[in-house]
Amino acid sequence: MTIVHPHMDRIVLTTPPRILLHGSSFFHVRHGSCRLSVPSLVFPFSSGALPLSLVVKISVFLYLIPFHVVLFPCAIAIFPLSTRRFFGDHPAASRLISILSSPPLSRSLPNIFLLSIVSQPRNERLSRHTKEIADTPKRTPHLANGHAPVSPPLPFLLLPLPHFLSIQFCLHARPVTPNRQRHNHKRKVRNNMFRSSMTHLQAASRVFIVGGHITPFVGKGSPLFIDKKHPDFGKKKNMTLEEILATTVQGTMEHSGLSGREGIVDQVVVGNFLGELFSSQGHLGPAAIGSLTYGQAGSKNPLMYKPAMRVEGACASGGLAVISAMNALKSGSADITLAVGVEVQTTASARVGGDYLARAADYQRQRQLDDFTFPCLFAKRMKYIAEHNHFTMEDTARVAAKAYANGNKNPLAHMHTRKLTFEQCNGEDPSNVKFLGNETYKEYLRMTDCSQVSDGGAGVVLANEEGLRKMGLSPNDSRLVEIKSIACAVSNLYEDPDDACCMFTSRQAAQKALSMANIKPSDLNVAEVHDCFTIAEMLMYEALGIAEYGHAKDLIRNGDTTLEGRIPVNTGGGLLSFGHPVGATGIKQIMEVYRQMKGQCEAYQMKKIPALGATLNMGGDDKTAVSAVLQNI
Repeated sequence: MTIVHPHMDRIVLTTPPRILLHGSSFFHVRHGSCRLSVPSLVFPFSSGALPLSLVVKISVFLYLIPFHVVLFPCAIAIFPLSTRRFFGDHPAASRLISILSSPPLSRSLPNIFLLSIVSQPRNERLSRHTKEIADTPKRTPHLANGHAPVSPPLPFLLLPLPHFLSIQFCLHARPVTPNRQRHNHKRKVRNNMFRSSMTHLQAASRVFIVGGHITPFVGKGSPLFIDKKHPDFGKKKNMTLEEILATTVQGTMEHSGLSGREGIVDQVVVGNFLGELFSSQGHLGPAAIGSLTYGQAGSKNPLMYKPAMRVEGACASGGLAVISAMNALKSGSADITLAVGVEVQTTASARVGGDYLARAADYQRQRQLDDFTFPCLFAKRMKYIAEHNHFTMEDTARVAAKAYANGNKNPLAHMHTRKLTFEQCNGEDPSNVKFLGNETYKEYLRMTDCSQVSDGGAGVVLANEEGLRKMGLSPNDSRLVEIKSIACAVSNLYEDPDDACCMFTSRQAAQKALSMANIKPSDLNVAEVHDCFTIAEMLMYEALGIAEYGHAKDLIRNGDTTLEGRIPVNTGGGLLSFGHPVGATGIKQIMEVYRQMKGQCEAYQMKKIPALGATLNMGGDDKTAVSAVLQNI
């Protein structure tokens, strides 16, 4: 190990953790694929003797030391400099202590660990340590030589996750001067500074899917959709946004075992894109609250006065709803959350609806491409793809045929009763028209290359470990699925990619989610990707990493993504056949992986129950992307 005084230009520690320091205040840190360039210290390390991953991020200011924790999945160790006796002989802890205690580092950062850790543990052993910690921080630290404390102001706490950390702050120790003798130097402990933002930081909380619900997806071509040809036309009406939202919320609560349990859900998030345009209804947070007792006059509403909000990210609105619900769980502001997605799109004609949906693009610049803006945008991609020999329209026909075959086995699918062969999807059918008005791109898109314009909803109940305890469940309960990670990436709406053969934003989200979960694409057993067009599904294979760039065609030609293949993709029919009620899609994807993991898919159930799965939900023309990694329990 090489250590140089940090006031020099550069310091390199060649023993793990690998830390690269520049100057006296800015620390540039690299650990694996993680890179930070902030005024901070990061100490990651691991040990085979104890499953432990430590990342402590400390922002250093002149007189005030705010303490931040970067969350990693195993545990967090927090300690003062001189607390060797609390570690015992643990090799990883000893290694870190030796680094921190080395004279150049300890002299330069004398009081960096003067902070108070207060825990809310759930067993007696940790309670004893917690009491010690709560009792000790208020003592004035003993100063030696006018500088660093030689006796620990705090005992050591090794805190297994997840628990809550309550963090206190103190002023930097100042040297003793003739005018400030040690006996009358009083250090003020800053208990309340930043408390509003940092008091309850939950350490790497695990998040679980408890249950959920998907409504039937309906629209033109579905036997459930009431149009002029339907025998019930004039007698019944299609469900409204309010009715679908109510069905979704009530079904989700019932499937999760939460019906009638007052106060059990802490927060509700609704994903929806175009409620104001298709249904003349916004303000869907209160609508979701009212949905639980919709049509039940006088019933007591268990969700009343709970936080509820709507999020929007075009076709990724559902994915963003799940992220928002998970953030509440990880922050500690909620233990149980409800995320629902809903959309009604059949209230307008195809051309009017196309205009509404074009608002997910750069409307002023791209609306004039065609009456059907988004189909034209993806036909434009397909033209570029064909010119660069990335894949062919025969390949996209195989994607469509796979989707319809899966949808035929799924009673919830919009196109459940529509059977299409590869030959029909490849253009040998009078109904499979090339409908675009833009002659430049018309040849590159057929009707079967497009997802369905659907009405529907999907919901999911999420909980952290404290939420499971409230419900009487354990993290090992067989009904659960853990969301190992979820990530979002957003790019510039006003710029087009240099290479239309790549979904750059979706790739970023997927890579981030996989990295956070510490798994490789080859580890996945099932995936749900955003196939708003057949072209998109092919590109999503590469964005998710289950195919290398330029090799998505190999997966579809070899049958690797079919129900019987190496990694089944969109097992219930995807957006192409299951349907695409925009705000619901991201949550439907998560619930589809959940249902496969719990053996609930019946006719389209995979032969082998998947252990790991991923979702990749996209908004617009690859402008917003949300990816999640799920693990079966």
